[in-house]
Amino acid sequence: MTRRLILLALPLLLTLMAAIGIPWATAIAERHSTALANDRIADATRFAMATLHSLTADNGVRLERELDDYAELFGSPVWVVDREREVLHAHGGGALPAGASGTIDAALAGQLPQVGGVLWPWGPDAVYVAAPVGIDSQVTAALVIEVPTTRVKDAVLEGWLRAAVVLAAAMTAAVWILWPLSRWVLKPIRTLAAAADRVAVGELGARARGDAGPPELRALAGTFNRMAHSVQDTFRRQEQFVHDASHQLRTPLTAVRLAVENLEPELTTDDGREIQREAVQELDRMGALVESMLAATQAGPVATGAVDTSAGLGGREELWAAAAAARGFGFSAAIEPASGVAEPTGGLAQVLDELVENALRLSGGTRVGVTGRSGRGDYVIEVADDGRGLSPAEAAQATGRFWRSPAHQNIPGTGLGLQIVEQSVRDVGGSLELESPPAGGGTGLVARIRLPRRAPGA
Repeated sequence: MTRRLILLALPLLLTLMAAIGIPWATAIAERHSTALANDRIADATRFAMATLHSLTADNGVRLERELDDYAELFGSPVWVVDREREVLHAHGGGALPAGASGTIDAALAGQLPQVGGVLWPWGPDAVYVAAPVGIDSQVTAALVIEVPTTRVKDAVLEGWLRAAVVLAAAMTAAVWILWPLSRWVLKPIRTLAAAADRVAVGELGARARGDAGPPELRALAGTFNRMAHSVQDTFRRQEQFVHDASHQLRTPLTAVRLAVENLEPELTTDDGREIQREAVQELDRMGALVESMLAATQAGPVATGAVDTSAGLGGREELWAAAAAARGFGFSAAIEPASGVAEPTGGLAQVLDELVENALRLSGGTRVGVTGRSGRGDYVIEVADDGRGLSPAEAAQATGRFWRSPAHQNIPGTGLGLQIVEQSVRDVGGSLELESPPAGGGTGLVARIRLPRRAPGA
Protein backbone atom coordinates (compact mmCIF):
# COMPACT_ATOMS: atom_id res chain seq x y z
CA MET A 1 0.00 0.00 0.00
CA THR A 2 2.85 2.38 0.82
CA ARG A 3 4.51 1.65 -2.52
CA ARG A 4 1.25 2.15 -4.40
CA LEU A 5 0.69 5.48 -2.67
CA ILE A 6 4.20 6.62 -3.61
CA LEU A 7 3.67 5.44 -7.19
CA LEU A 8 0.47 7.48 -7.32
CA ALA A 9 2.32 10.53 -5.99
CA LEU A 10 5.25 10.18 -8.41
CA PRO A 11 3.34 11.54 -11.46
CA LEU A 12 2.35 14.59 -9.42
CA LEU A 13 5.95 15.11 -8.30
CA LEU A 14 7.20 14.69 -11.86
CA THR A 15 4.62 17.18 -13.10
CA LEU A 16 5.73 19.62 -10.41
CA MET A 17 9.39 19.12 -11.33
CA ALA A 18 8.54 19.67 -15.00
CA ALA A 19 6.59 22.83 -14.14
CA ILE A 20 9.69 24.13 -12.36
CA GLY A 21 12.37 22.65 -14.61
CA ILE A 22 11.08 23.73 -18.04
CA PRO A 23 10.85 27.49 -17.21
CA TRP A 24 14.16 27.21 -15.38
CA ALA A 25 15.86 25.61 -18.40
CA THR A 26 14.35 28.24 -20.67
CA ALA A 27 15.57 31.01 -18.39
CA ILE A 28 19.11 29.57 -18.41
CA ALA A 29 19.19 29.43 -22.22
CA GLU A 30 17.72 32.93 -22.52
CA ARG A 31 20.24 34.36 -20.06
CA HIS A 32 23.26 32.99 -21.91
CA SER A 33 21.77 33.91 -25.30
CA THR A 34 21.08 37.47 -24.17
CA ALA A 35 24.57 37.87 -22.75
CA LEU A 36 26.14 36.72 -26.02
CA ALA A 37 23.81 38.85 -28.11
CA ASN A 38 24.50 41.99 -26.09
CA ASP A 39 28.27 41.49 -26.36
CA ARG A 40 28.26 40.83 -30.11
CA ILE A 41 25.75 43.56 -30.92
CA ALA A 42 27.87 46.07 -29.00
CA ASP A 43 30.96 44.89 -30.89
CA ALA A 44 29.15 45.08 -34.25
CA THR A 45 27.87 48.59 -33.52
CA ARG A 46 31.31 49.80 -32.46
CA PHE A 47 33.00 48.33 -35.53
CA ALA A 48 30.27 49.75 -37.79
CA MET A 49 31.02 53.26 -36.50
CA ALA A 50 34.74 52.61 -36.91
CA THR A 51 34.15 51.33 -40.44
CA LEU A 52 32.26 54.50 -41.37
CA HIS A 53 35.09 56.67 -40.04
CA SER A 54 37.74 54.51 -41.71
CA LEU A 55 36.05 54.59 -45.08
CA THR A 56 36.09 58.39 -45.05
CA ALA A 57 39.49 58.87 -43.35
CA ASP A 58 42.30 56.37 -43.91
CA ASN A 59 40.87 53.98 -46.46
CA GLY A 60 40.44 51.24 -43.85
CA VAL A 61 43.99 50.06 -43.25
CA ARG A 62 43.84 50.53 -39.51
CA LEU A 63 40.32 49.10 -39.31
CA GLU A 64 41.30 45.95 -41.17
CA ARG A 65 44.01 45.32 -38.61
CA GLU A 66 41.54 45.72 -35.72
CA LEU A 67 39.01 43.46 -37.38
CA ASP A 68 41.61 40.75 -37.95
CA ASP A 69 42.78 40.97 -34.34
CA TYR A 70 39.18 40.71 -33.17
CA ALA A 71 38.53 37.71 -35.39
CA GLU A 72 41.59 35.87 -34.13
CA LEU A 73 40.89 36.72 -30.49
CA PHE A 74 37.23 35.60 -30.42
CA GLY A 75 37.27 33.12 -33.31
CA SER A 76 34.62 35.23 -35.04
CA PRO A 77 35.31 35.99 -38.72
CA VAL A 78 34.33 39.53 -39.82
CA TRP A 79 33.26 40.81 -43.24
CA VAL A 80 32.57 44.29 -44.56
CA VAL A 81 30.36 44.49 -47.68
CA ASP A 82 29.03 47.44 -49.68
CA ARG A 83 25.51 47.87 -50.97
CA GLU A 84 26.31 45.78 -54.04
CA ARG A 85 27.45 42.95 -51.69
CA GLU A 86 31.02 43.34 -52.79
CA VAL A 87 33.34 42.22 -50.02
CA LEU A 88 35.45 45.16 -48.89
CA HIS A 89 37.20 43.19 -46.19
CA ALA A 90 37.22 39.55 -45.10
CA HIS A 91 39.34 38.03 -42.35
CA GLY A 92 41.68 35.57 -43.94
CA GLY A 93 40.11 36.23 -47.32
CA GLY A 94 37.14 33.98 -46.55
CA ALA A 95 34.07 34.15 -48.76
CA LEU A 96 30.84 35.64 -47.49
CA PRO A 97 28.80 32.79 -45.89
CA ALA A 98 25.47 31.94 -47.51
CA GLY A 99 23.75 31.75 -44.12
CA ALA A 100 24.34 35.45 -43.53
CA SER A 101 22.31 36.59 -46.53
CA GLY A 102 19.17 37.49 -44.63
CA THR A 103 21.10 39.28 -41.90
CA ILE A 104 23.00 41.36 -44.51
CA ASP A 105 19.73 42.32 -46.22
CA ALA A 106 18.34 43.58 -42.92
CA ALA A 107 21.49 45.61 -42.18
CA LEU A 108 21.56 47.19 -45.65
CA ALA A 109 17.93 48.11 -45.11
CA GLY A 110 19.02 50.09 -42.04
CA GLN A 111 17.82 47.68 -39.33
CA LEU A 112 19.74 47.60 -36.06
CA PRO A 113 21.85 44.49 -35.37
CA GLN A 114 20.27 41.60 -33.48
CA VAL A 115 20.73 37.90 -32.68
CA GLY A 116 17.59 35.98 -33.51
CA GLY A 117 15.90 33.99 -30.73
CA VAL A 118 17.22 31.74 -27.97
CA LEU A 119 20.32 29.63 -28.55
CA TRP A 120 19.47 26.00 -27.70
CA PRO A 121 22.04 23.22 -27.36
CA TRP A 122 20.70 21.60 -30.53
CA GLY A 123 20.80 24.89 -32.47
CA PRO A 124 23.29 26.00 -35.21
CA ASP A 125 27.00 26.14 -34.51
CA ALA A 126 27.15 29.80 -35.56
CA VAL A 127 24.85 32.82 -36.00
CA TYR A 128 25.48 36.12 -37.75
CA VAL A 129 25.27 39.73 -36.56
CA ALA A 130 25.16 42.51 -39.17
CA ALA A 131 25.28 46.24 -38.40
CA PRO A 132 24.53 48.98 -40.93
CA VAL A 133 27.40 51.34 -41.78
CA GLY A 134 26.21 54.86 -42.55
CA ILE A 135 24.62 58.01 -41.21
CA ASP A 136 20.90 58.01 -40.51
CA SER A 137 19.20 56.33 -43.44
CA GLN A 138 22.19 56.59 -45.71
CA VAL A 139 23.57 53.05 -45.42
CA THR A 140 26.71 52.58 -47.49
CA ALA A 141 27.91 49.21 -46.20
CA ALA A 142 27.27 46.43 -43.70
CA LEU A 143 29.59 44.86 -41.14
CA VAL A 144 28.98 41.14 -40.60
CA ILE A 145 30.30 39.12 -37.64
CA GLU A 146 30.09 35.33 -37.44
CA VAL A 147 29.31 34.41 -33.82
CA PRO A 148 30.25 30.82 -32.81
CA THR A 149 27.66 29.36 -30.40
CA THR A 150 29.61 26.34 -29.11
CA ARG A 151 30.60 28.00 -25.83
CA VAL A 152 27.09 29.28 -25.22
CA LYS A 153 25.55 25.86 -25.93
CA ASP A 154 28.08 24.24 -23.60
CA ALA A 155 27.25 26.81 -20.91
CA VAL A 156 23.53 26.14 -21.38
CA LEU A 157 24.08 22.38 -21.08
CA GLU A 158 26.16 22.91 -17.95
CA GLY A 159 23.44 25.09 -16.45
CA TRP A 160 20.83 22.48 -17.30
CA LEU A 161 22.95 19.79 -15.69
CA ARG A 162 23.20 21.80 -12.49
CA ALA A 163 19.46 22.43 -12.56
CA ALA A 164 18.82 18.72 -13.12
CA VAL A 165 21.00 17.84 -10.13
CA VAL A 166 19.08 20.30 -7.96
CA LEU A 167 15.70 19.00 -9.17
CA ALA A 168 16.81 15.37 -8.74
CA ALA A 169 17.92 16.15 -5.18
CA ALA A 170 14.57 17.85 -4.53
CA MET A 171 12.73 14.86 -6.02
CA THR A 172 14.73 12.44 -3.89
CA ALA A 173 14.06 14.50 -0.78
CA ALA A 174 10.34 14.61 -1.62
CA VAL A 175 10.18 10.82 -2.03
CA TRP A 176 12.24 10.35 1.13
CA ILE A 177 9.77 12.53 3.03
CA LEU A 178 6.80 10.89 1.34
CA TRP A 179 7.83 7.38 2.48
CA PRO A 180 7.50 7.96 6.26
CA LEU A 181 4.54 10.27 5.64
CA SER A 182 2.69 7.56 3.71
CA ARG A 183 3.54 5.00 6.39
CA TRP A 184 2.14 7.37 9.01
CA VAL A 185 -1.02 7.84 6.96
CA LEU A 186 -1.44 4.11 6.31
CA LYS A 187 -0.45 2.84 9.75
CA PRO A 188 -4.05 2.98 11.07
CA ILE A 189 -5.19 1.03 8.00
CA ARG A 190 -2.60 -1.69 8.64
CA THR A 191 -3.54 -1.95 12.32
CA LEU A 192 -7.22 -1.95 11.38
CA ALA A 193 -6.65 -4.77 8.86
CA ALA A 194 -4.67 -6.75 11.46
CA ALA A 195 -7.43 -6.29 14.03
CA ALA A 196 -10.07 -7.34 11.48
CA ASP A 197 -8.08 -10.49 10.65
CA ARG A 198 -7.82 -11.36 14.34
CA VAL A 199 -11.56 -10.86 14.83
CA ALA A 200 -12.23 -13.00 11.74
CA VAL A 201 -10.38 -15.97 13.26
CA GLY A 202 -12.15 -15.66 16.60
CA GLU A 203 -10.17 -13.15 18.68
CA LEU A 204 -13.24 -11.07 19.39
CA GLY A 205 -11.34 -8.99 21.93
CA ALA A 206 -8.96 -7.62 19.27
CA ARG A 207 -9.14 -3.85 18.79
CA ALA A 208 -7.58 -1.37 16.38
CA ARG A 209 -5.44 1.49 17.66
CA GLY A 210 -7.20 4.81 17.20
CA ASP A 211 -4.43 7.16 18.34
CA ALA A 212 -2.37 7.46 15.13
CA GLY A 213 -2.82 8.73 11.60
CA PRO A 214 -5.17 11.33 10.11
CA PRO A 215 -8.39 12.18 12.01
CA GLU A 216 -10.56 10.39 9.43
CA LEU A 217 -8.68 7.11 9.93
CA ARG A 218 -8.72 7.51 13.71
CA ALA A 219 -12.49 7.92 13.48
CA LEU A 220 -12.69 4.78 11.29
CA ALA A 221 -10.67 2.82 13.87
CA GLY A 222 -13.05 4.00 16.60
CA THR A 223 -16.06 2.89 14.54
CA PHE A 224 -14.48 -0.53 13.97
CA ASN A 225 -13.74 -0.93 17.67
CA ARG A 226 -17.35 -0.12 18.57
CA MET A 227 -18.55 -2.62 15.99
CA ALA A 228 -16.18 -5.31 17.29
CA HIS A 229 -17.31 -4.64 20.86
CA SER A 230 -20.94 -4.94 19.80
CA VAL A 231 -20.24 -8.23 17.96
CA GLN A 232 -18.31 -9.59 20.94
CA ASP A 233 -21.07 -8.60 23.34
CA THR A 234 -23.79 -10.09 21.12
CA PHE A 235 -21.89 -13.33 20.62
CA ARG A 236 -21.16 -13.61 24.34
CA ARG A 237 -24.81 -13.04 25.28
CA GLN A 238 -26.04 -15.56 22.71
CA GLU A 239 -23.50 -18.14 23.80
CA GLN A 240 -24.32 -17.54 27.44
CA PHE A 241 -28.03 -17.87 26.74
CA VAL A 242 -27.64 -21.22 24.98
CA HIS A 243 -25.25 -22.41 27.64
CA ASP A 244 -27.51 -21.36 30.50
CA ALA A 245 -30.63 -22.72 28.82
CA SER A 246 -28.96 -26.07 28.21
CA HIS A 247 -27.78 -26.28 31.81
CA GLN A 248 -31.19 -25.30 33.13
CA LEU A 249 -32.85 -28.01 31.01
CA ARG A 250 -30.59 -30.75 32.30
CA THR A 251 -32.06 -30.90 35.79
CA PRO A 252 -35.79 -31.02 34.88
CA LEU A 253 -35.09 -33.49 32.08
CA THR A 254 -33.25 -35.78 34.47
CA ALA A 255 -36.02 -35.47 37.03
CA VAL A 256 -38.73 -36.20 34.48
CA ARG A 257 -36.79 -39.19 33.15
CA LEU A 258 -36.42 -40.64 36.66
CA ALA A 259 -40.10 -40.07 37.32
CA VAL A 260 -41.08 -41.81 34.09
CA GLU A 261 -38.77 -44.72 34.85
CA ASN A 262 -40.25 -45.03 38.35
CA LEU A 263 -43.68 -45.47 36.77
CA GLU A 264 -42.70 -48.83 35.29
CA PRO A 265 -43.67 -50.99 38.36
CA GLU A 266 -47.06 -49.30 38.40
CA LEU A 267 -47.88 -50.12 34.80
CA THR A 268 -50.00 -53.23 34.38
CA THR A 269 -50.64 -53.34 30.67
CA ASP A 270 -48.33 -53.90 27.73
CA ASP A 271 -49.58 -50.70 26.06
CA GLY A 272 -48.73 -48.67 29.14
CA ARG A 273 -45.25 -50.14 29.36
CA GLU A 274 -44.69 -49.44 25.64
CA ILE A 275 -45.74 -45.83 26.09
CA GLN A 276 -43.43 -45.57 29.09
CA ARG A 277 -40.48 -46.89 27.06
CA GLU A 278 -41.24 -44.45 24.24
CA ALA A 279 -41.33 -41.60 26.74
CA VAL A 280 -37.93 -42.62 28.15
CA GLN A 281 -36.49 -42.79 24.63
CA GLU A 282 -37.88 -39.32 23.82
CA LEU A 283 -36.39 -37.93 27.03
CA ASP A 284 -33.05 -39.52 26.10
CA ARG A 285 -33.29 -37.83 22.69
CA MET A 286 -33.99 -34.50 24.37
CA GLY A 287 -31.02 -35.02 26.68
CA ALA A 288 -28.76 -35.69 23.68
CA LEU A 289 -30.14 -32.56 22.03
CA VAL A 290 -29.25 -30.50 25.10
CA GLU A 291 -25.71 -31.91 25.05
CA SER A 292 -25.43 -31.07 21.35
CA MET A 293 -26.54 -27.52 22.03
CA LEU A 294 -23.81 -27.24 24.63
CA ALA A 295 -21.31 -28.53 22.09
CA ALA A 296 -22.59 -26.03 19.51
CA THR A 297 -21.83 -23.14 21.85
CA GLN A 298 -18.18 -24.20 21.67
CA ALA A 299 -18.20 -24.20 17.84
CA GLY A 300 -17.99 -20.44 17.51
CA PRO A 301 -14.95 -18.80 15.92
CA VAL A 302 -11.76 -19.28 17.91
CA ALA A 303 -8.13 -18.74 17.13
CA THR A 304 -6.66 -21.76 15.40
CA GLY A 305 -3.26 -22.98 14.37
CA ALA A 306 -1.66 -25.53 12.10
CA VAL A 307 -1.38 -29.26 12.69
CA ASP A 308 0.49 -32.24 11.30
CA THR A 309 -2.10 -34.72 10.02
CA SER A 310 -0.34 -37.70 11.57
CA ALA A 311 -0.02 -36.10 15.00
CA GLY A 312 -3.43 -34.44 14.80
CA LEU A 313 -5.24 -37.75 14.33
CA GLY A 314 -3.48 -39.33 17.30
CA GLY A 315 -3.93 -42.93 16.14
CA ARG A 316 -7.64 -42.54 15.43
CA GLU A 317 -7.47 -45.00 12.51
CA GLU A 318 -7.38 -47.96 14.92
CA LEU A 319 -10.39 -46.68 16.85
CA TRP A 320 -12.35 -46.13 13.64
CA ALA A 321 -11.48 -49.62 12.42
CA ALA A 322 -12.65 -51.12 15.74
CA ALA A 323 -15.90 -49.16 15.66
CA ALA A 324 -16.51 -50.23 12.06
CA ALA A 325 -15.85 -53.88 12.88
CA ALA A 326 -18.26 -53.70 15.82
CA ARG A 327 -21.02 -52.62 13.42
CA GLY A 328 -20.09 -55.11 10.72
CA PHE A 329 -18.47 -52.57 8.40
CA GLY A 330 -15.31 -52.93 6.39
CA PHE A 331 -12.86 -50.07 6.96
CA SER A 332 -9.85 -48.60 5.17
CA ALA A 333 -7.69 -45.56 5.78
CA ALA A 334 -5.03 -43.92 3.58
CA ILE A 335 -4.07 -40.57 5.07
CA GLU A 336 -1.04 -38.87 3.56
CA PRO A 337 1.13 -37.19 6.21
CA ALA A 338 1.30 -33.41 5.81
CA SER A 339 2.35 -30.51 8.00
CA GLY A 340 0.99 -27.02 8.27
CA VAL A 341 -2.67 -28.03 7.80
CA ALA A 342 -5.12 -25.57 9.37
CA GLU A 343 -6.69 -27.29 12.39
CA PRO A 344 -10.48 -26.95 12.71
CA THR A 345 -12.07 -25.79 15.93
CA GLY A 346 -11.98 -28.60 18.47
CA GLY A 347 -9.30 -30.47 16.54
CA LEU A 348 -9.05 -32.43 13.30
CA ALA A 349 -9.64 -35.76 15.02
CA GLN A 350 -12.96 -34.62 16.53
CA VAL A 351 -14.24 -33.46 13.13
CA LEU A 352 -13.37 -36.78 11.50
CA ASP A 353 -14.85 -38.70 14.46
CA GLU A 354 -18.21 -37.10 13.67
CA LEU A 355 -18.03 -37.90 9.94
CA VAL A 356 -16.96 -41.51 10.50
CA GLU A 357 -19.64 -41.98 13.16
CA ASN A 358 -22.30 -40.59 10.79
CA ALA A 359 -21.19 -43.00 8.05
CA LEU A 360 -21.33 -46.01 10.39
CA ARG A 361 -24.61 -45.00 12.02
CA LEU A 362 -26.64 -43.55 9.15
CA SER A 363 -25.34 -44.76 5.78
CA GLY A 364 -26.83 -48.25 5.81
CA GLY A 365 -23.81 -49.46 3.83
CA THR A 366 -21.07 -52.04 4.35
CA ARG A 367 -17.80 -50.11 3.91
CA VAL A 368 -16.31 -46.83 5.12
CA GLY A 369 -13.02 -45.34 3.91
CA VAL A 370 -11.01 -42.33 5.04
CA THR A 371 -8.43 -40.78 2.68
CA GLY A 372 -6.28 -37.68 2.97
CA ARG A 373 -4.08 -36.04 0.33
CA SER A 374 -2.37 -32.73 -0.37
CA GLY A 375 -4.04 -30.56 -2.98
CA ARG A 376 -3.13 -27.23 -4.58
CA GLY A 377 -2.56 -25.06 -1.56
CA ASP A 378 -4.88 -27.15 0.62
CA TYR A 379 -5.33 -30.57 2.19
CA VAL A 380 -8.33 -32.72 1.23
CA ILE A 381 -9.81 -35.39 3.52
CA GLU A 382 -12.68 -37.61 2.35
CA VAL A 383 -14.90 -39.93 4.36
CA ALA A 384 -16.75 -42.18 1.92
CA ASP A 385 -19.31 -44.93 2.37
CA ASP A 386 -21.26 -47.23 0.03
CA GLY A 387 -24.65 -46.67 1.63
CA ARG A 388 -27.89 -45.14 0.46
CA GLY A 389 -26.47 -41.61 0.13
CA LEU A 390 -28.47 -38.38 -0.07
CA SER A 391 -30.48 -36.74 -2.80
CA PRO A 392 -29.19 -33.38 -4.12
CA ALA A 393 -31.88 -31.56 -2.14
CA GLU A 394 -31.00 -33.45 1.04
CA ALA A 395 -27.25 -32.81 0.55
CA ALA A 396 -27.96 -29.08 0.27
CA GLN A 397 -29.88 -29.10 3.58
CA ALA A 398 -27.75 -31.60 5.50
CA THR A 399 -25.56 -28.98 7.22
CA GLY A 400 -28.52 -27.00 8.60
CA ARG A 401 -29.25 -26.97 12.31
CA PHE A 402 -31.45 -29.84 13.54
CA TRP A 403 -31.96 -31.21 10.01
CA ARG A 404 -32.65 -34.95 9.80
CA SER A 405 -33.16 -37.01 6.66
CA PRO A 406 -36.59 -38.69 6.47
CA ALA A 407 -34.75 -42.01 6.29
CA HIS A 408 -33.04 -41.32 9.65
CA GLN A 409 -35.98 -40.16 11.74
CA ASN A 410 -35.98 -43.33 13.82
CA ILE A 411 -32.21 -43.36 14.34
CA PRO A 412 -30.88 -41.55 17.44
CA GLY A 413 -29.34 -38.15 16.67
CA THR A 414 -29.85 -34.42 17.02
CA GLY A 415 -29.20 -33.05 13.53
CA LEU A 416 -26.40 -30.79 14.78
CA GLY A 417 -23.34 -32.91 13.94
CA LEU A 418 -22.76 -31.83 10.35
CA GLN A 419 -23.59 -28.23 11.19
CA ILE A 420 -20.90 -28.20 13.91
CA VAL A 421 -18.41 -29.85 11.54
CA GLU A 422 -19.07 -27.31 8.80
CA GLN A 423 -18.75 -24.39 11.21
CA SER A 424 -15.50 -25.77 12.65
CA VAL A 425 -14.00 -26.16 9.18
CA ARG A 426 -15.26 -22.81 7.94
CA ASP A 427 -13.71 -21.06 10.96
CA VAL A 428 -10.23 -21.79 9.55
CA GLY A 429 -11.05 -20.97 5.93
CA GLY A 430 -11.94 -24.50 4.87
CA SER A 431 -15.08 -26.06 3.44
CA LEU A 432 -17.28 -29.14 3.74
CA GLU A 433 -18.73 -30.73 0.59
CA LEU A 434 -21.25 -33.58 0.42
CA GLU A 435 -21.20 -35.54 -2.82
CA SER A 436 -23.76 -38.22 -3.57
CA PRO A 437 -23.36 -40.38 -5.54
CA PRO A 438 -19.55 -40.27 -5.65
CA ALA A 439 -17.92 -39.00 -8.84
CA GLY A 440 -16.40 -42.44 -9.53
CA GLY A 441 -19.82 -44.03 -9.80
CA GLY A 442 -21.77 -46.39 -7.56
CA THR A 443 -23.77 -45.45 -4.49
CA GLY A 444 -23.03 -43.85 -1.17
CA LEU A 445 -21.90 -40.48 0.12
CA VAL A 446 -18.55 -38.69 0.16
CA ALA A 447 -18.02 -36.05 2.85
CA ARG A 448 -15.08 -33.98 1.60
CA ILE A 449 -13.21 -31.49 3.81
CA ARG A 450 -10.80 -28.95 2.31
CA LEU A 451 -8.40 -27.34 4.78
CA PRO A 452 -5.94 -24.59 3.80
CA ARG A 453 -2.22 -25.08 4.28
CA ARG A 454 -0.44 -22.52 6.44
CA ALA A 455 3.11 -21.33 5.87
CA PRO A 456 5.60 -21.96 8.70
CA GLY A 457 5.19 -19.30 11.37
CA ALA A 458 1.79 -18.17 10.09
